[in-house]
Amino acid sequence: MNKKLMCLILGICLLLCIYLINLPLHKTTDDFDGKNIILSTQLYTQNPYALNEYYNKMHNIPFNRKQQFFGYRGEKLPKWFITLYGENSELNRTTFLPRDIGYKEQSYDKFSIKIPSLERSVLEMLYLVPAKVTLNEAYQVIETLSLVKPKEFQMLLEKCSSIKVKRLFLYMAEKVNYNWFNRLDLTKIDLGKGVREITKGGKHNKKYNIIIRDIEEI
Repeated sequence: MNKKLMCLILGICLLLCIYLINLPLHKTTDDFDGKNIILSTQLYTQNPYALNEYYNKMHNIPFNRKQQFFGYRGEKLPKWFITLYGENSELNRTTFLPRDIGYKEQSYDKFSIKIPSLERSVLEMLYLVPAKVTLNEAYQVIETLSLVKPKEFQMLLEKCSSIKVKRLFLYMAEKVNYNWFNRLDLTKIDLGKGVREITKGGKHNKKYNIIIRDIEEI
């Protein structure tokens, strides 16, 4: 992990401690409930930056853009975080993946945070295609996935509610043709009905029923 990221994490922890010290025990606030405590400890572990900082999958891809975080309905970034980092951050509220699967603990000297697994990180990245992550960037990441856990992908894909994410992942993964792809059971993954347009002016892929630019030209 680079020094800049570590400083940001330590800064967040320090601010959180100061906030706790000054928070009356009887006081409740929408910005300091259990959900937002969890969210605040994950502020720098969400996608696509988790893929870069924790899994080194995007080191050749520039990301001069807002940091993208994931939350659920009713959750929001704490006010103190918005004050400090709001201009460079954006929260995506979505339930396309359950909140209780696809995470692991990342330990440091005196604390630990929950981060998305590599497999969940990939699906979260694909959720942002093409609005916030380009097709080119996404495919470059998929090409690096030589070592993954097929069972983890299988579980996440079966629980995933985004038809676009599932179809796009399977389409790209099949193109890359790693051995682990053949261990996925597509019969247990609901791919829905109807066409999904990934990119404007693309070609129709009959197997996954998506409109997408020719991946071989990327």
